[in-house]
Parts: sequence; structure tokens; C-alpha cells
Amino acid sequence: MHLFALLSKTAREYPLAEAFISEEGRCTFAQLHTDALGLAAHLYLEGIRPGMRVALACGGPAFVQAAFALLRLGAVCVPLNRRLSPAELKLQIEHAGASALLYDDEPHASLSAALQLRTMHIPGDCKKPLSAAALPPVPSAADPACIIYTAGTSVSPRGVLLSHGNLLANSANYCAACGFAPGQRELATTALFHISTFSRLFTYVRSATACYLVERFSPDACFEIIRREKITSITQTPTMYHMLLRSSPKLRRAGADLSRVITGASAMSPAERKTLRDMFPAADLYDIYGQTEAGPGISVLGPQDFFRRADSVGKPMPCVQVAIVDEKGRSLAANAIGEITCRGRNIMQGYFRDEAATRAVLVRGRLYTGDMGYMDEEGFLYICGRKKDIIITGGINVYPPEIENILRLHPGIEDCAVFGVPDDLWGEGIVAAVVLRGATVDELQTHCRENLAAFKCPKLILPISEIPRNAARKVVREALVSLWKERPT
Repeated sequence: MHLFALLSKTAREYPLAEAFISEEGRCTFAQLHTDALGLAAHLYLEGIRPGMRVALACGGPAFVQAAFALLRLGAVCVPLNRRLSPAELKLQIEHAGASALLYDDEPHASLSAALQLRTMHIPGDCKKPLSAAALPPVPSAADPACIIYTAGTSVSPRGVLLSHGNLLANSANYCAACGFAPGQRELATTALFHISTFSRLFTYVRSATACYLVERFSPDACFEIIRREKITSITQTPTMYHMLLRSSPKLRRAGADLSRVITGASAMSPAERKTLRDMFPAADLYDIYGQTEAGPGISVLGPQDFFRRADSVGKPMPCVQVAIVDEKGRSLAANAIGEITCRGRNIMQGYFRDEAATRAVLVRGRLYTGDMGYMDEEGFLYICGRKKDIIITGGINVYPPEIENILRLHPGIEDCAVFGVPDDLWGEGIVAAVVLRGATVDELQTHCRENLAAFKCPKLILPISEIPRNAARKVVREALVSLWKERPT
């Protein structure tokens, strides 16, 4: 099976159901199917062939239409983060060996001059042919579907190669785990170049769920869309949910109508979870843990456990096997901390043009995530931190999320991130960068001493205006180390 087959099936079964909506307009599944086939025929006439990599510098309906057209041709989608600098985009396009660039605004067309790359404006340059060209045979499940560049790889691009089968498996897992079904209406506020939203396109199509695409996140606009479009579910990062709280109480009333709310990408404190419940009182709440390399779903914490197991990321997704292993790859017993590994049909084919990096994380089909954690006796998964982010102070391993979770319990901070710095005596010292909301540094140090072992307490609390995060909303710890080095002493 291939990804375009999902669209063909849903277009037959729910032809008049709305598929994708945006400020630019709306289309049904039947219309999307027709438009994507027409665009595929046009691209084929223009020389796009199976296996070619094609970069996408567009958003909204143009992105969706182009992605499905390329997938029908058996070409490989390379979604680009349009917020990157031209130099960063150039690195990714060159690494992918892209044959063409599809864009929807003029600034990105200028990339072609430097790269001698063929460009096509979507939809302007892509008029539907009067008679559809003969299309190539449909791709197979094993054929590559996309290359997704992971966040923070602008210096040395690392592209995750996912097949049609990988994304098909992930969409089936999401539908089963989170209850996506025909007639639902989801608000998608995260960028389409990111694996979370890109992969959910196929979840929406598989389940005949209507999706409202938002190009630029605005808390007030989100609640207005929820009200106007009768949205039933939403998927966002914790940072975005926190921003929604800044909307007026009148606007926030629209959240009472949602039946499903999904969070992911970073941890939520108990206080933040309570806020989510207050904002969406009738919704089933889900927390998803994943990685680009897993397409991305690895585990899900469902509504029945969202508060009861607030420090867990739930149980493995359907058809995903998770194991905790030691440094020699041996499975560990319950509650023992080790590296989180997973296996399933959703796991990537590898890193594009990087065999060494692929061998380092894919061992006999099992993905080594680089995350440290453990599973309890009931099969719930807990994350302790990134393997590379572990702080070793005085020979003892300390996991930043443990300290961050304690800090977030204090009402006087808005955000925080913990990282290690060189220390002549202890090897590494613990620093907590915090965005204050009324608390003082002394109060936070007292709070840590009351809730953490002495060796886990930060040696320095560094107030800053904002925690640096990448496009995936993950903390950029290298930037925090730079801020620490530049601090007044």
C-alpha cells in the first residue's frame, strides 16, 4: 500500500466531507484527490520522476496538495522550514540532492539562482493539463516518502528518511491510540514541515477528519477558529497551550466544546496539566512521546492516566515495542534506568546519505532513541532525559528533567531549563536557567533544597528573559551554555 491510496479511499467513501481548511479556503476529500492527481500529472509532464527528491517551501493547502501529488508520483517530499536562513535552507536542499523546489511565495524562489535549482510556483505555475498524462506505477510501501530534517541540524544536516510504510503504520497507530474518526474537526497549529504535523496529515486522511491549518499561531485566533469552525480537537505543544492562557476568559470559553486535546514535545508540570483541564473541561487529554526517527509516535498517555501518571509518557503506541537497555544493549528489569529503544513498522529507514549515523542508532531494526528512562511493572514509560544531556556531578548521574519538574512546581516561574557546565571540583556543575514570574532566586534555591537531594540542587540559578528553543520547541542547551559564559560575574 502507499500513502496516496489513503486519499483515494477516503475520497471514495467521504467525497463531500471537508478535508483541509485554511484562511485561503476549504476543500473536500474528493476535491483534494482530483487536484492532487492533476498536479501530479503536471509535475510528471514537467519531468518529476519516481525517486526524485523535491523540496517544499510552501504551507497551507498548497503544501498538502503538493505533498500528495509527489507521493502519487513516487517522488520524495523534502519539507523545508521556511523560518531558516537562506544559507541553512541551501545546506538542506543540497544535502537532499533536490531536483526541484516547489514554493508559494517569492522570497523562496530566489534560492534557485544560487543552487541552479528548478523552481515551480504552487499553484501558479502548475496549471492542470487538459488531459491527464499517463502517470507512473504507484509506489510501494517500502519506497521512500519523505526526508525530514531534524531540528538543530543546520551546520551538518541530518535527514530522516521515512517510507510510505513507515507513515502508514504511524497513522494507523495514531488513529487507534487517540480515537481519530470521521466527522471530527482538528485544529493544526504546528508547522507542516515538522514531523508531528506532516505525519498527522495522513492520520487525518485515514480517519476522514477535517483539519484546519494555521500558518501563524495566534492564541486569540485559535479560540475564534475553534468557535467558528466547531473544532472538536487540537494538537499543540505545552508552550502553545501556555500562550492560550493569555487570551481573554471570554475567548477561552470556546475551549469547553473540545472533546480531545493532545500535547507533546516537552513535559508538562502537574500545575500545567490542571490548567489544561480548566481550559478544556470536557476534553479527553493525551500526552504523546515521539521522535522524528519513529515517524514520530512511540508512546501515548491516555485520558484515564493523564493525571494519575502525570510524570509518565504512557504506554507504547499500538504495534510499537519499547525496551529499556543498558550500554551493551541488554534489556533491563522494571524501574531500571537505561536507554529507551523501540521497534515497529513506523521506524525510519535511516538517515539520508549518512550510513555511520544510521548504524549508530539502528541496530537490527531497533531504534536507539538517545533518551534515558525506565518502565514500571505496569508498562508505563518514564523519561529521565537525553543521554547526551545527563549531568555527571561528583560521579553521579543527574537528569535535568527531574530538576525541571521540581522547579515548575513553584508558581513564581514561567519556564525553566537545567544544564551542566564544567566544574573543576565536581566535573560538572548544575545550572538552572529560569524565566521568573514573581519569584526570587533565593526563593527558588530554597524550593530546590526542600524538594531535591543536595547533589541535585542547582549551583547557580540564572534568570533570563526566554528559554532558547528550536523549531520543534526543544531546549537548545548549547545556547544556554553560551548565556552562562556571557553572564556578569
